[in-house]
Amino acid sequence: MKKVGLVAFLVLVFMACVGMGGLGGPARISVPEPSKDYVATITDQADVTSRVHKLSCEGQTAISGELGSGHVSIGFDKIASIEFVLAGDVIRAHVALKDGKRVTLAVDKAVSWFGKLPYGDFKIATEAIRSIEFH
Repeated sequence: MKKVGLVAFLVLVFMACVGMGGLGGPARISVPEPSKDYVATITDQADVTSRVHKLSCEGQTAISGELGSGHVSIGFDKIASIEFVLAGDVIRAHVALKDGKRVTLAVDKAVSWFGKLPYGDFKIATEAIRSIEFH
């Protein structure tokens, strides 16, 4: 009887330890390597700024979104800055182009942006960004 109790106890301890695997914190960020090193300052909704290198949006060097009934991608090389505004369930990206024109896109708020900081890798969801200023 003692052996059955010991086995049951060990099984419970094992299950508890295996179930705690997710308590180690967030997984390490893997930053995609874009073809060109875009440098930008990202300001989040808490007004914290981060100057990043190797900026990408889901691994791409362009922002994509809906423009009316169509879909458009604008390369970072054409962008001066982007301001993000929550409008209901949609995020509006007000894109200021280097030629002075402005384009407003409806973008997916769950899309991730990546970059490299001097002290580590960086990832942020579109919904957490207030603005991006390209340098």
